Amino acid sequence: MIFSISDISLGFLVLCRLGPVFFLFPVFSSKVVPTTVKLALALFFTMIFVGVLPLQAPALPSVVSVMLSGFAEILVGSFIGMASRLTFWIIELAGFIISQEIGLMMSSAIDPITNQNSSTIASVLYYFGIVIVFVTQTHHDLIRGFAHSLMYFPVGIEWLRLGSLKDLVYETSRVFHLGVLMAAPFISINMLINLTFAVLGRAAPKMNVFMVSFAVRILAGFFLLTSASILLAHYIERELGRIVPVITKFLGG
Repeated sequence: MIFSISDISLGFLVLCRLGPVFFLFPVFSSKVVPTTVKLALALFFTMIFVGVLPLQAPALPSVVSVMLSGFAEILVGSFIGMASRLTFWIIELAGFIISQEIGLMMSSAIDPITNQNSSTIASVLYYFGIVIVFVTQTHHDLIRGFAHSLMYFPVGIEWLRLGSLKDLVYETSRVFHLGVLMAAPFISINMLINLTFAVLGRAAPKMNVFMVSFAVRILAGFFLLTSASILLAHYIERELGRIVPVITKFLGG
């Protein structure tokens, strides 16, 4: 099979857009997954998209214009990858706040996926989010969303607009809002426990309020974490369902 220059340039631009998605999407962004595997998967899906979708190669008169378009597609792919990553930033922030509120902030370990020092609750919620991704088939939605971006926002054309930066700031602000919202029950119960033991400390001065309250915070936190797991799953599933609309909004759709 003979490939023309236009086919090669088209595949190159699709790969430039798809590559950052594999390097930013959870699981694949992990250092546990070798870079060669990420590139192989990106090449595999590039061949599928180029072979299946009715894509038109852009008119690029020189190698310089192909390289400039490639850099533009890397930027577009980075926006798509960030859209797929936003939900997990929310999960990590919520886990950090929950760990701090229930007294498990010191129980941290190296996360094998992010290769960073992460709190225990944040790691548990991160893996919980990954399970929900595959259970709800969100990875299929991401593939369809990327195919949608190739169909309606063809490669070789600068689709990012100035409003995309405004949308990025807005979606980033939602990370802090939803992270605190997911951790709100734990913030409330910590406040109630502190208030209760503050009163007990005044009523019984000989009581070791600090040690007792620390144990109660952990027990109450684990009980609430188990009880609120369905609520947390609802928040995670809802945000995962926004990946494709956010990608479309970033690209100006």
